[in-house]
Amino acid sequence: MNTLVLESKEDITIDAMEKIIHDTFGHHAIKKIGVNALGTGQMSEAYRVTLDYQNDDDHQLPSTLVVKIQSENESSRQIGKAGFYLREVKFYQSYSEHLDGIVPKCYYASIDEDSQSFTLVLEDMSPAEQGDQLKGCNLEEAKVVIISLAKTHALTWGDPTLDNLYWLADTSASRAKEWIYNLDKNLFGTRWEQFCVRFEGKLSEDDFLIGKQLVKNFDRYMTGTTSKKCLAHGDLRSDNLLFHTTNELTRATIVDWQVAGLAPGAKDLAYFMGTSLPTDLRREHEDQLLQLYLTTLTSLGISNYSLDQLHSDYRFYSFSGFVMAVAASMEVEQTERGDDMFMKMLSLPCELIRDSNALTLLQ
Repeated sequence: MNTLVLESKEDITIDAMEKIIHDTFGHHAIKKIGVNALGTGQMSEAYRVTLDYQNDDDHQLPSTLVVKIQSENESSRQIGKAGFYLREVKFYQSYSEHLDGIVPKCYYASIDEDSQSFTLVLEDMSPAEQGDQLKGCNLEEAKVVIISLAKTHALTWGDPTLDNLYWLADTSASRAKEWIYNLDKNLFGTRWEQFCVRFEGKLSEDDFLIGKQLVKNFDRYMTGTTSKKCLAHGDLRSDNLLFHTTNELTRATIVDWQVAGLAPGAKDLAYFMGTSLPTDLRREHEDQLLQLYLTTLTSLGISNYSLDQLHSDYRFYSFSGFVMAVAASMEVEQTERGDDMFMKMLSLPCELIRDSNALTLLQ
């Protein structure tokens, strides 16, 4: 099939879906489709597409799919085209088949690298329920997410070739591409000033002081730690998780890979626990969850990574959720829920930063 990129909801037609179904499953005529908005994404649009086939005898065919395309909002779309759309498409093209059960099956992934318009057609995980950033995860959900996260990290742990991938954030190859979004001290400082204006009166004095110190020492934060790196999700939080519960067994699917980058695995872990666990729950079970991550890595053959090193990395990357809240909130379309979400994403990591006395690591 020739490359097919859908620009808007209006492009999700019977003809387009027939071409995608044909490329994946062989020829099957479609007589009717339904297109309904899905999720709470800030940078892209996602739709659940129902498919009614001319011959409905073949139960191997999906009755619903998820189609993900560029945002309808101009500002969100432009930031998405600064490498974020590319990352997600390349991730699904390169890695999704190795993470069966952790990410949705990818039936089609295409991007026009000139316009950066893209189309993803993914497995519909319904009746799985999307996590809620404002509510956070419970302990059982946190455990299954952390196991899935460790399995994902183990796939590329310490792989030196990742640094050559221009589409992956925070690689040498990515930084060489001027059109790809890369956060630095000056840009973060600007976004922090804007954040403080938007959320004036909502920031506590203690949280404000963390932001002030982080801006001052942002280059130290960007230097990172010396631990081995892997392909990291970069935005692992409740809204980007789908939970399935059957026979009292909970499973998690990780979605939204637009911020995928090269980093120590503990960056994802600290980001998730810092942004998506209620503070009391995190404090009570923090050591248990860190041990679960390390035990899972070890079971998959990852050695020479100690619990002490994990604790040190986790402490250093306690800032990751804070950084994302500040930077992302100023780049995408502003919504009431989005503002509530970003404030939550900033305030929860501040508790982790204080609990771990992480500010001392930036000096």
